[in-house]
Amino acid sequence: MDGDYTRRYFIAGIVFVAVAVMIVGQIVRIQVGPVAKELREQGDIYNRQLHIFYPERGQIYDRWGNLLAGNETVYEVGIDLRTKGKSPETIAFVLSKVLGPGHPEYDAETYYYQVLELASTVPTTTTIYRVAADFVTQKEVEEIREWGGNTIHYI
Repeated sequence: MDGDYTRRYFIAGIVFVAVAVMIVGQIVRIQVGPVAKELREQGDIYNRQLHIFYPERGQIYDRWGNLLAGNETVYEVGIDLRTKGKSPETIAFVLSKVLGPGHPEYDAETYYYQVLELASTVPTTTTIYRVAADFVTQKEVEEIREWGGNTIHYI
């Protein structure tokens, strides 16, 4: 019975030694073989230079499929209801002219009246800011600034 275990241990030892010899042989082959010079050159490229990689961000959606974060900088246009002396008609006109034709989310014919209703809202203790448009590009923000000046706030 002792002989069976001894033989098994001897065979297992030979297998472990053979695997170790194969690993050492592979290491030596990589170090001194025909591929060694090419591997050293590639290592020098990555070892001596600083490489910064900026991967492209992915789109992040909520559970209802609404875009939460993307690769493009977009803005939210809102109306501060506390500002006095700002004409709701002016705000509605500017936003409907700039955002109405370009955005598929906003119907050009009814968007003026939607913004007019938002801008005409009386501020309360809980509602002092109303969102008029989401996902507005930098170009559209610049157009709104040209048309409306300081009437409309951007986030």
